[in-house]
Amino acid sequence: MAGELFPGARVVVIEDVVLTGEHARRTISALRRSGLDVIALAGLLDREQEGRFRIEEDGVRTFFAFRERDLHR
Repeated sequence: MAGELFPGARVVVIEDVVLTGEHARRTISALRRSGLDVIALAGLLDREQEGRFRIEEDGVRTFFAFRERDLHR
């Protein structure tokens, strides 16, 4: 993390690749415990292994540049 973070600050988590979503969910949980408002996750690649859905079930919107199927065309 960079910069100062204050309780209630709205943040976006950045991930490179999301497979199961467990790493991102742990990060989101830790940020929320610190009093931050995680509003979204932006990622490079959704490997389409349910991770995106698990993150969204936690109330976090997700945005990805690519999906796994996009790379196999």
